[in-house]
Amino acid sequence: QGCAALSTPASGSDTAPSMTEPVLRVEGGRLPVGIYQLSVRVGREAIGGSSTATKVVEVTPAGSAPPARISVPWASTGRMPSTAPQTEVVATISENAKDGCTVPPDLHWRFALVESPLRRPLVLAALLETTAIAYDGETKVFTFEFPGKLITPGYDYAYVLLQALDNDTLAELPLGPLATGDGSEEDSVAVAAMSLPFVMDEVPSLGQVTVEPLEGEAARTEFSIETSAWFDEDILSLEYAFYYFPLAAYYKAVDDVGDILRFAQPDIEWADPKSPRYWVTLGGVQLRSWSRDALLRVVLRDGESFLVVRARDVAGLTGSRAIIGPTVELPSGGLIVEEVQSLFSTATAANDAGQVWMRADAVIATMAAGQVVSAEDTDSRALAADIILGALEMSTEIMEVSNETVEQLTELVATYVTSLGPAVLPLGELSRASGLVARCLELTTAGGLASTSGHAVLESISALSQGILDGSRAIEQAAAAGEAARLLRLVSELGEALLQGLRAGESQEFSSLDAGVRLVLAKASLRGGERLRLPGGLEVPANTPQPVIAGEGGGRRLQAASLTGDAVTC
Repeated sequence: QGCAALSTPASGSDTAPSMTEPVLRVEGGRLPVGIYQLSVRVGREAIGGSSTATKVVEVTPAGSAPPARISVPWASTGRMPSTAPQTEVVATISENAKDGCTVPPDLHWRFALVESPLRRPLVLAALLETTAIAYDGETKVFTFEFPGKLITPGYDYAYVLLQALDNDTLAELPLGPLATGDGSEEDSVAVAAMSLPFVMDEVPSLGQVTVEPLEGEAARTEFSIETSAWFDEDILSLEYAFYYFPLAAYYKAVDDVGDILRFAQPDIEWADPKSPRYWVTLGGVQLRSWSRDALLRVVLRDGESFLVVRARDVAGLTGSRAIIGPTVELPSGGLIVEEVQSLFSTATAANDAGQVWMRADAVIATMAAGQVVSAEDTDSRALAADIILGALEMSTEIMEVSNETVEQLTELVATYVTSLGPAVLPLGELSRASGLVARCLELTTAGGLASTSGHAVLESISALSQGILDGSRAIEQAAAAGEAARLLRLVSELGEALLQGLRAGESQEFSSLDAGVRLVLAKASLRGGERLRLPGGLEVPANTPQPVIAGEGGGRRLQAASLTGDAVTC
């Protein structure tokens, strides 16, 4: 509207006063109600030159509440998943009685959701359950309600804090355009504050998956799996992960007999390792972790299968699409060792850890079927096993470290050990395999480990423990005991990584699928005099200075050594 200089009471003019003190008091009534940008210019008279600082302030009517600040769990124009059960939105109103800024005792508050917050007048989409608490010169107004079902994906929304002198006025507000005043009249409503806007985010849907060719040979034929036609608010930001399942697992993942005949989308659990439909329990293999590349070229293991592609958006919501996989036969004439070497040489030369892991899975399955041979009539399986392990070791140097990639690699270690068995893998190879698990834990030390990745690591430790402590190794008892002790240290390190995801006083239990290894974690509280009870009945002092990790072995597993330091076995 215009610019004017503020005068001191002494000067009585609107020309910029010359001041030697950094304080200017403006008497009440000097500024009408409105929003102002105040600026102050500071300079040195002797040498000339100046700088200016500015601040925006709002002058409100006498008797109205001080300005409110709304805190929300999203950034500006952030995304909120439609599946969020609730979210915490808090408004803070701080009083300053010295300057007359107090919260009127008869003022009432209500949160509301508005569509397109830049539009005027504001359009109310929902009135939300609201609670206000005043304490020690501060009023907190909060809501936990998130009306996801009322929100249209892809549109902007915001929370607003409404104020009025009459609570019934707020409760009876009609949805739609909001008529506002300054809140000083009995039936008028004022907007005290508005949150940062957000965009509702829906699960990615309607994707398609294709695979070519439709038949081929294990570890030899390169298949192209491509996904397209997904619907999402931001398609370009979608990431994709690819999975392989034996077709037999499909029958465990559907409930309707009709679905078995027509191949419907299977119901697979991706997060809960205790579910009978957990993807690892169903025999799933991750072909590639999350990437924006919608095309995957891969060699596959033999057998009938179905393939699943998952799509993940920027808010972390995931959708999935499945198709029947190609027909894959064992390689005719067997896979010779030189072919195995060539497979991994090209993958490592391309610095592609994902390709190393996919090829390792296909070759391991082919070896388990006895279809790896040597042109020189040597111990082909031992040679191939050594090549695979060398490639996996190399992959730890080129992999992109994340919970997903750690999960993929340690699952592959478990497959390697259980599929090939002690007849192929000497103790030295198993020791190298446990070194792979140790390397994964070392790489995740800084950021901790997610629970699903923790289960995968525990599965690999369980498989290694059974291989290392196998009865056929009677002549290697001392060496086997040393390796068992190393595995117990890995259990302790795994617990340390998982503890970062627990809050003080919480406990969590992890078990391998065969219940061979059980890990119980408890994060200590700082309060003294209390005892923390773990699953299974073990109690420890709640003020224990170090994390408590309990590892348990079943049968002969992991009983050749005991944990030391801040961990115990039970």
